[in-house]
Amino acid sequence: MSKIILTQHLLFCYNNVKNITDTGADMITTLEEALKYISELEKENASLRRELEHYKNRKVSGRKKHDEAWMTSYNDFVVKYESGMSIMEIVNEGEISRRTAYRYKAYYDATK
Repeated sequence: MSKIILTQHLLFCYNNVKNITDTGADMITTLEEALKYISELEKENASLRRELEHYKNRKVSGRKKHDEAWMTSYNDFVVKYESGMSIMEIVNEGEISRRTAYRYKAYYDATK
């Protein structure tokens, strides 16, 4: 297909879609208008891609699930708990909070 026929076909398709989706909007009639509109769409697409990258790379908030530091702290709790220390004795040592100790105990009970 030659460039002129292809361009005319693209303009025809665009205008048909435009008529269906945007009633009353101006129709593109020249190649220059079509190229300008394509350039605007490419800029918008690039902007949306940057925004998508931002959301893909953002830091997820909240508690981390069982990373190395968590496992170390949890294993220390288990050793102390299994040796007969009460939760409050473990908390009073000051290494973990009471809420964390009960969270560890719940996890300990669930895995046993």
